Amino acid sequence: MSEGERLWRLWRSDLEGIVVRATHEELSGKLKALSVALGILGTLALGAMIWHDGQLQQQIDEDSADVRRDAPRVAAAQALKQRTLHMADSVQAFEALQQGGSALDGLALLTRQFPPPPATLLYVRAEPGALAFAGSGDEASVQALRERGLPGYGPLQDLPVPDFLADSNPAIHLQTQKLPPQPPADTAAPAAAAALAPELQRPPAP
Repeated sequence: MSEGERLWRLWRSDLEGIVVRATHEELSGKLKALSVALGILGTLALGAMIWHDGQLQQQIDEDSADVRRDAPRVAAAQALKQRTLHMADSVQAFEALQQGGSALDGLALLTRQFPPPPATLLYVRAEPGALAFAGSGDEASVQALRERGLPGYGPLQDLPVPDFLADSNPAIHLQTQKLPPQPPADTAAPAAAAALAPELQRPPAP
């Protein structure tokens, strides 16, 4: 049926016609309400973020003030720690020197016993129980050192020339070992007499 015929039948009938109802207004209302709710939630979230940022900034300012206030005390504590460590190292070094037999004793002894110029001391390895050294000089310097020796040390022996001194070809290259400490003479005799006392008191065999 064509459109015209349908309209003609509708006009001649008792029907009142077709009513077109608009539904977009209801949808627009829902969208407006949802937009208002989302706007309120966004405003609340933004306010919470601004408040939280203010609290963080206040905490940062307070922490910065505490750091600036404590900085001198921290620096003083660090300086005190460094001085304490240095003092501890100094005490250990002093105790090592007081124990005797240190490497510095051997170095000081060598400088006193070393031959005069033209002999020149080029290398020293001083340890608590050994002493090694090398230097320039002549055969007389070597002979004088061997004859004189170092008090408290054993005979001087040849030392292999270190590689970094090979080019200078030092005439003096010697090493020695520290001798064990000897008991004083005034205590050695009573100790020997005490050891022989039982033998003297024992009656002779029949």
